Amino acid sequence: MIIPFQEIQPDTLQAICEDWLTRQAQEWLGDTEERDQAVKSVIQALENKKLFISWDEEMNSLDIVDAEQLALIQSTSNTEFGS
Repeated sequence: MIIPFQEIQPDTLQAICEDWLTRQAQEWLGDTEERDQAVKSVIQALENKKLFISWDEEMNSLDIVDAEQLALIQSTSNTEFGS
């Protein structure tokens, strides 16, 4: 399920983006300005519909996926459920 990023509180969205960037092996080197710029880039990608926030009920987890991953997830879901 796609979660509209606009419905997420700014502090929560910031935390989601930071967590995702960390899992993407991004190194901050303690530089807050660099981290904030990276988060802004993620939010811009969300606004441009290049990235999406996805909730996986089965895994009970939240993730950020790109449009290609989203299409794959949706096609797999449709295949699994015969839709």
